[in-house]
Amino acid sequence: DNDRASLLAATRAFETAANATDDTKAASVLWSRAKNSLGATLSKIGELDSDPALIVKAIAAYNDALSARPIAKLPNQWLNSWTNILQAEFLLAKVNRDSKRLRRAHDDFVAKLDNAQAIPFQREQSGHTYRQLAANAQLLGEMEMASEDLRAALSFYDRAQAAFSALNMPYAVAQMDAHRVVAEFRLGTMSADVETIAKALSAHRSLKSQLSRRERPYVWAHWHQTLGIMHRALAGFGQSSRHLLDARAAFESALEEYRREIYPQQWAETTALLCRTLMRMAATPEDWRHLSSTADDLIESVHTLALAGLIRAQQRSLLRTLQGIGDISALAHVRLGESARAFESLTLA
Repeated sequence: DNDRASLLAATRAFETAANATDDTKAASVLWSRAKNSLGATLSKIGELDSDPALIVKAIAAYNDALSARPIAKLPNQWLNSWTNILQAEFLLAKVNRDSKRLRRAHDDFVAKLDNAQAIPFQREQSGHTYRQLAANAQLLGEMEMASEDLRAALSFYDRAQAAFSALNMPYAVAQMDAHRVVAEFRLGTMSADVETIAKALSAHRSLKSQLSRRERPYVWAHWHQTLGIMHRALAGFGQSSRHLLDARAAFESALEEYRREIYPQQWAETTALLCRTLMRMAATPEDWRHLSSTADDLIESVHTLALAGLIRAQQRSLLRTLQGIGDISALAHVRLGESARAFESLTLA
């Protein structure tokens, strides 16, 4: 549930439950469960608010739960707590745009897991853990431009997929397929390997039949956004007109579900990608007019949304989407002979 009021109420309830018990032997199971649930609610609110302080509190709660879940006696609960910690560290790295903490936590846990190979963890929990390890390795690879992390991510996705496939969990398997394709694409772009990028694009397209716009509109939109990003990347290696047209169509499809009033961050990010694509395609006055209108609307909307009661971290995240958009808008207005509007765009953005 992403309802903030419900999450805050749950946080208070779990804090009360944790305070009403303790970590002594008799009550440790209930106490660790309350701490784990507290971490989950704090992490979710921190994610929604882009608030690093709340995510740090979530990690502390998860570590409290972990302290009452020794691997020798409660191996699956131990693995669950570590997976939750890694997920929160992942969120913190994204919010802070800093990989240092995530690197330490990720490498530390990988070493611990290597030393626990003889322990028969439940397959589903192992699948969730490998999925999180894959996500962390992928983020580290992207943030640190480290191809070895992206290759590790592919291996972790394969292990997660094998676990979910053995348990007949088709949606989870499809998710791993989708994430793996993106990791492979990132690896291809990092090495400027056209063949790898094209292979990732083909694999990504094959996933479309598994998506239901009505049942999962957000996932459907994300698939189109990723498709557009892939086509934009391939446009730099030849057949640019075709790939840019496909990228534009993909971003416009994503925006059918990424509506600004429901998903403001995703709407802004995708619209910014669309602006950059339109700039590479612009040739006629009509093209420049459409680009200027799209870019100006993005600039005005982001500033309006940033003032709409958002906390500072959310404002920063939203305003970051405008990087370079003022220049794009100004260029479009200059091409249209509108110097005053060009200066205004640079000032606002």
